[in-house]
Amino acid sequence: MKPKDSREKENAEKTEAEARRRFPDEEWMDAQDVKFTREGKGYEIPPDLRNIKIAGAKIKEKDELALAKEIRQAHILAKMGYSVYLLPKTKDPVEGFVKGPDAVVNGEPCEFKTVEGKIRRVEERFWDSRMQSDNVYIRVANPNITKGEVLEIVKKVLNHRAYSGTTKGWLILTLDGTGATHKFSIRGLK
Repeated sequence: MKPKDSREKENAEKTEAEARRRFPDEEWMDAQDVKFTREGKGYEIPPDLRNIKIAGAKIKEKDELALAKEIRQAHILAKMGYSVYLLPKTKDPVEGFVKGPDAVVNGEPCEFKTVEGKIRRVEERFWDSRMQSDNVYIRVANPNITKGEVLEIVKKVLNHRAYSGTTKGWLILTLDGTGATHKFSIRGLK
């Protein structure tokens, strides 16, 4: 087994390489250097944002509230040793903005979702996320939703006859109610 520092360095290198492959002309900045024009509820960002980079174009997108939420999500992963690059939106000349992954996490594209409402929102958010990336990070802010309930919903989506996505990738799940974070293989949840 690799020492933690060696593994984190390797993850950082893979993440940077994938982010630069996807956006070769992008300028990346450290998350701790981000300054918001607004303050208050929803705009708070935690201290110690190492292992998190943000695309300069993402900062120019002007949706500071969404960016603050993604930084908080990335922070949870970074505290666990993950390397995270928050990606800009992709724009198609004809269709405008195209849905795609929010981040590269340890060298792999990943869609971030936050669930603040009822358990039904987990189903909706997971279903949406799988159309954007094989890898999904869901933060469940509702303290009344349990890991078992989330896994039951995820399995329901993966086994639904209308589901056309793959069984590739992984799900990282953070439950605010317990503070626990779990990682699952999508294939193992099918």
